[in-house]
Amino acid sequence: MSITLVDVVTFLPIAFVEGLVGNIFREFSLVFVTALVMSLLVSFTITPLLASRLNNADNIHGEKWMRGFARKFEAWFANLEESYRRVLRWALRRRIVVIGIATIMVIGSIALIPMGFIGSDFVPPTDRGEFAIATKMPLGTTLEENSEVMARIESYLTSHQEVESILSTIGLQESEWGVDENSRVGNIQVRLVKRDARKQPTSATQAEIAKYCKDIPGLEIRVSDIGIFGTANAAPIQYEVRGQNLDSVQVAADYAMALLRNIPGARDVQTSYELGAPELQIHVDRDRAAASLLTPGQVAMAIRSAVNGEVISKFSTGELEVDIRSILTPEYRTDPTRITEVEIMNAAGQMVRLGEVAHIDRTSGPSSITRKDRERLVTVSANVVGRSLGAVQGDFDLEMAKYTPPQGVGFFAYGDVENMRTMMTDMLQAILLSILFVYMVLVVLYESYIYPFVVMFSVPVAIVGALIGLAVTGYTLSMFSMIGLLILMGLVTKNGILIVDFTNQERARGQSVIDALLEAGPRRLRPILMTTMTMVVGMLPLALALGEGSEMRAGMGVVIIGGLLSSLLLSLVLVPVMYTLLDGFSKKDWSEERVAETELKPVPALS
Repeated sequence: MSITLVDVVTFLPIAFVEGLVGNIFREFSLVFVTALVMSLLVSFTITPLLASRLNNADNIHGEKWMRGFARKFEAWFANLEESYRRVLRWALRRRIVVIGIATIMVIGSIALIPMGFIGSDFVPPTDRGEFAIATKMPLGTTLEENSEVMARIESYLTSHQEVESILSTIGLQESEWGVDENSRVGNIQVRLVKRDARKQPTSATQAEIAKYCKDIPGLEIRVSDIGIFGTANAAPIQYEVRGQNLDSVQVAADYAMALLRNIPGARDVQTSYELGAPELQIHVDRDRAAASLLTPGQVAMAIRSAVNGEVISKFSTGELEVDIRSILTPEYRTDPTRITEVEIMNAAGQMVRLGEVAHIDRTSGPSSITRKDRERLVTVSANVVGRSLGAVQGDFDLEMAKYTPPQGVGFFAYGDVENMRTMMTDMLQAILLSILFVYMVLVVLYESYIYPFVVMFSVPVAIVGALIGLAVTGYTLSMFSMIGLLILMGLVTKNGILIVDFTNQERARGQSVIDALLEAGPRRLRPILMTTMTMVVGMLPLALALGEGSEMRAGMGVVIIGGLLSSLLLSLVLVPVMYTLLDGFSKKDWSEERVAETELKPVPALS
């Protein structure tokens, strides 16, 4: 019952996690806790019932066809218990050495993170065989010209052996900044053949397509994976550049883009700011216009009627009515050098040339202006390829720390960068709360502050295997692997609980601390191995990531398997060592000489 309560309280901190992580895993924790409670009820009721009905002498000694194997296995396991007893006796004689080795392993495994062997992501990249190509042509590109370029890309994609199907959209593009309806943009959704039929990963195919598209003059592309909701994922790296002055914001954004382009792993660096199409700005000279009996409003209305036209009548053919529009001839509307020749009628009925009352500048302005918190906003974004999000973001932050932006301009993390930082903080708090809750439950069950503390030493040695597993397999610290660490907090304490419980029972029968530990360790080795290997085997399909897109959750399986194995190997030695130390400190009469004397007592022979 104590083990089940420990597992239940392990998931309570998820209720305190806010944001996207809390929304995703709140139901997961509810299902887990409900399953544990039902398992507890079954173990108290149905399991004893079935044991009383199905167990007999033949079953206890195994089926006939398995008895030979059972005898060999029992002989092997007896040798294993004896070997473990010798290791445990050695460890109890050299407690400082054991604690030192465990401490070095914990510190060394944690050091794998800053040393770069373990990266960090919000959601790990997956190979689902689907991605989107967002295209953009230069300003002034017509829909027909854009269609020709898209047809060229489509022809290459359909001839690629890895591509199964494509879906193209021309003149419309969705991004993290909204929907862009423009003749120069486009989007292609690509689906590759099944995973077992591919000769290379999706990232390699994306690189080949990007290399081909670079040879098309003026074309800009961004390749994004298709997420679990069927839409292209937003760029994982997003930084908001905000300030009151748009020019200063743009200067800072350009600097950030230049830095990102030089950071390994950053690809498809873009900004939300872009110039609009070339335009003519007409500046009316109010004094000259007044002298010609014109107002700025009259000038504006006249130019609008001349360029856009004005409906002056309707032409009816039966039920159909067609507008009759008065408009300048094309040579005056499309030639910027002749716009000054447009004539405007003043209040006296006289015709005045536009060039006499205004001057014209050729310029271009932003296609859109975005504000956030009453400040001008430009977003710089980039995809990540070949490295973890945390590694690329860390390099960018180091370089940006050397830069002094214009006055009033600030940089703010956004997107997956912000989500990852928030997730790491929330999950570390949840893990600490989980450890605290487990300790509090054990204090109530043991009615002691010392023995629960002994059990908790199973936790740091579990972190060793979890982090080494991530480093070896190449998975990163992500939302799913952090949940795996949280699950470990409850799973690995089982080993310590089994040893401490049996040790306390043996001491209640009158045995010394060392004799009780030397008896409890080997006697509890079988259930510890059974529970650990059951969890390891159950997590193997998750860690192997056999299905498409299953890499997203594989880190959780790796963390749990690695943590269970390291806890199995280290806690079987560390927990008894810490038991002797803390028990001695609590009684104030323990000494190394007494330990040595007690250790030399003969160990009961195996039955």
